[in-house]
Amino acid sequence: MRGTTTSLQDLEQLVDRLRERLESQEGLRMEAIPVDIAETDDSYVVTADVPGCDREDLAVRLLDPQTLQIAMDHREHHEERGDRYIRQEREHRSASRTLELPATVDEDDVTARFERGVLTVRLPRSTAQQSGTDIEISG
Repeated sequence: MRGTTTSLQDLEQLVDRLRERLESQEGLRMEAIPVDIAETDDSYVVTADVPGCDREDLAVRLLDPQTLQIAMDHREHHEERGDRYIRQEREHRSASRTLELPATVDEDDVTARFERGVLTVRLPRSTAQQSGTDIEISG
């Protein structure tokens, strides 16, 4: 049994090293978008934390009447100048989250709001069949 534990630890370390190498070479950091899904009498409310992002970094789409996709693509550039040096840091964060909802939603009445790093999507339930659509984010 001890050999199995060591093998799992070795595999985890290898995955961590590969992720670090990819991030350093590509300048890309993949991360998860944490979400809460609440249900009201007539809709679902999805709340996602995306700190440090701007509204333009986000895309919200219904892939079908029961599937919501939230995508984030954020690029950042900082520059500091001192008396004898220049330091530049570049960061690119990208993430996508696809959520299966328990029931179909009314595409025409879906709303999204972004405020202070929090995206809130309200998805009213529906019984009509519809196709995918992009959702405009206000805020």
